[in-house]
Amino acid sequence: RCTTVVIRNLPDGLSSQATAMELLDLAGFKGKYDFFLYVPPKRKRVVFSEEGGQTTKPGMGYAFVNFLTPEYAQDCLSAIHGKTAVEGDPSLNVVLSKIQGVEECMGHFNLLFNGGRLEPWVCPSRKGQLPKPEA
Repeated sequence: RCTTVVIRNLPDGLSSQATAMELLDLAGFKGKYDFFLYVPPKRKRVVFSEEGGQTTKPGMGYAFVNFLTPEYAQDCLSAIHGKTAVEGDPSLNVVLSKIQGVEECMGHFNLLFNGGRLEPWVCPSRKGQLPKPEA
């Protein structure tokens, strides 16, 4: 039973992990997840106009979220998949992750943590139960 999802096409206006988490919290999921990793956009994306021209816009970010129950994960998928966070941006795309569970997320993203590039949010009550990132 799956508890981890990937939320794709997060708007470029999200300046931090905290603002990305706020987006999910405002959708009714505050307190329903124990792992959140926001990956900001790296590249620009090409946008085509109706007139046939094209321009570039900032890329889209994504997040890995592990919910406390499979039901919460499914509720998130049902609630925000296909919705637009910011008018004019692509719809949010929510899919089940290949990586499942908070322990698996911590293990999988360990190299990113050690390099200092990304820092996940982990529920404070779970931090003592998780494996420490290797140095």
